[in-house]
Amino acid sequence: MKPKYGVLLIWSVAFFLVYVELRDIADDGIQSFVNTWTSQKGVLLSLSSLIADILYAFGCYSVLFWLKGKPNLLLGVLLVGVYPLATAIRFLIEEVLYLRWFGFDNYYDQMSTGAYLLDNLYYAIPFSAVGIVFYFSQYSRFRERQSQELLIQNQKTELAFLRSQINPHFLFNTLNNVYTLVYQKSDKALEAMEKLTGLLRYALYENADQVPLEQEVRYIEDFISLQRLRYGYEVQLQFEVPDNLDGLVIPPFALIPFVENAFKHGELRNPEHPVVIRLERTAEALVFHTQNALRVQQKDQVGGIGLANIRKRLSLIYEDQHEWTVEATQNQFEVTLKIPIALCSDV
Repeated sequence: MKPKYGVLLIWSVAFFLVYVELRDIADDGIQSFVNTWTSQKGVLLSLSSLIADILYAFGCYSVLFWLKGKPNLLLGVLLVGVYPLATAIRFLIEEVLYLRWFGFDNYYDQMSTGAYLLDNLYYAIPFSAVGIVFYFSQYSRFRERQSQELLIQNQKTELAFLRSQINPHFLFNTLNNVYTLVYQKSDKALEAMEKLTGLLRYALYENADQVPLEQEVRYIEDFISLQRLRYGYEVQLQFEVPDNLDGLVIPPFALIPFVENAFKHGELRNPEHPVVIRLERTAEALVFHTQNALRVQQKDQVGGIGLANIRKRLSLIYEDQHEWTVEATQNQFEVTLKIPIALCSDV
């Protein structure tokens, strides 16, 4: 969401004309309005009043826009602070500069500071409301567009992920290995078939916005187990998961692209540089990290949902409240995702 000060300016001026000028016409008649805008003093005082009123609106809007997500107490203090700051600017213009340059001011000299602030509060409240209403109106439209975009993105993700998991190479190799296990009457055959069935069921039917993190981890474990069946050698991999994942949720398929990418592009044979897949839970964040040495290979034309796709999806879900870092060299690739633990809590 980008700031729209130009539109807010139009809103503020329009509200000024309705709230101030039309009200004055209704109270004092059209002749008073004409007299005001045909005299130097009237024009200058109206302009300074308009500037102060715009500052009320702009100040409240800016506080909400640039400090969204900050503690409510801080927002409240700064919103209240807009009023004396904008009022002080008006005082400087009308009671200091106008008096020095043009020989007149707006208020009589004996007015106390308290009375001055109270008088300006009459204008500060409605124009501050303009800025606040404009912000929430813009934010509401932004969230609506974001929800629509997220829905479309989730649909694309679902279709792309289905292609990924029904990749003919992956499916053929897995079934071939299962067949071999069955032929050899291996005890692992039923387990492998069960994992493949669960993996395809999850890919086909999981459409919730959030799933338990434990469920996503089990999916990754099954995916890794089936991938190991594809190779005629021992896959060099370190998979680290904390014991306590209770109460944590995550969007489905949010982590598997990292794993898929590591298997697709990583060097799987070298015990000195194994593929590292690490999930950490700290007091502040849920951290998912993958690291793999790169191997030279031809690109698989039937890929998964990809890191670019999941990065876009996560940005729609978490906006700018998560961290995503990529470190790529000629020989190694690392990706780290950090999501604030509060956003992963099932509360």
